[in-house]
Amino acid sequence: MILNAPLQVFWCLTDRCNLHCNFCLSESDSGTRMHELSVGQRAVILDELITHRVLKVYLTGGEPLLIPETVDYVERLKEAGVFTVLTTNGVLLDPSVIQDLAGQEIDRIQVSLHGGTLETNDAIMGGPAFERILDALGWIREAGVDLHVKVTLTRENATELPRLIRSLAPFSPALVNVSELVATGRGFENYETLRPSLETLASVRKEIAALRDEGFNVSFKNHSLASAANGRPGTCTVGSGRASSCLILPDGNVTPCTPAHVWGLSNNVLEHGLQGAWHRLPLYREFLAPEKLQGHCKACDVVEECKGGCRAEAYLYTHNVWSEYPGCVRIPHEEKEKTS
Repeated sequence: MILNAPLQVFWCLTDRCNLHCNFCLSESDSGTRMHELSVGQRAVILDELITHRVLKVYLTGGEPLLIPETVDYVERLKEAGVFTVLTTNGVLLDPSVIQDLAGQEIDRIQVSLHGGTLETNDAIMGGPAFERILDALGWIREAGVDLHVKVTLTRENATELPRLIRSLAPFSPALVNVSELVATGRGFENYETLRPSLETLASVRKEIAALRDEGFNVSFKNHSLASAANGRPGTCTVGSGRASSCLILPDGNVTPCTPAHVWGLSNNVLEHGLQGAWHRLPLYREFLAPEKLQGHCKACDVVEECKGGCRAEAYLYTHNVWSEYPGCVRIPHEEKEKTS
């Protein structure tokens, strides 16, 4: 690795959640499937983040506020000068918690909202959330904390997106971050039902451009449109020595990205330390071997550029790490149906 330690860490404190979003990358719900660390074990990880001078930490999950010590982690990180972000569904935020976070000078709170109406949002998020989230947004605004709103774009909420974003105006979010659904976790289980068409994505892109003209700060991550425009999938960089960020899972395992957990490699920060686990991430390069790819990928003239697309996603679809990438625009339609 070029860097001795990551600059940015996404620390998933738990895989438990009080909601049940139908697109959830980590399949979080009220039950615990992954070993959750003890208070003492999480304290070790916190010390590692501070000792190795990580510049930016996202406290995430699951729902991080289900961990009672989360607010204390914010305090410790801020005392150490770490840029600290809490990513939450917002339901457990109340004026007291927000004032505590503001008092600790948290740098940002990112709240999820996925529908322009109560009915759509709560159907997507799997529980009563819409009104509680709007209350939380108001309290964050009053506390003067930098606010980002996260929206996952699916077939269910695409037509409501302009309404949703305009409804956020009273809360003055610094950014509304719209991301296309990703085929991981429950997002993979429900992908065929939830994924927007290319036509819908193109329409949303135009609507977002119009919203920007109105003064709304909106970002839009859309891998499907980018793949269609480039004529190939995005390049998989798993295990890259040039990485600057990583993910710490609820059991302490360190991966380069969320989908990479499907490989089940053991790389725990409690065993190797943050720096040791960071330097072991190139182990994931074994899953990037274009010469081993099968199907259409094997003879494709751009395979050295894309490396076969997301290898974890290909594995989820076929249980074969070297299978062709099912999301590739170069695979004939009838062939993609066979691999789906």
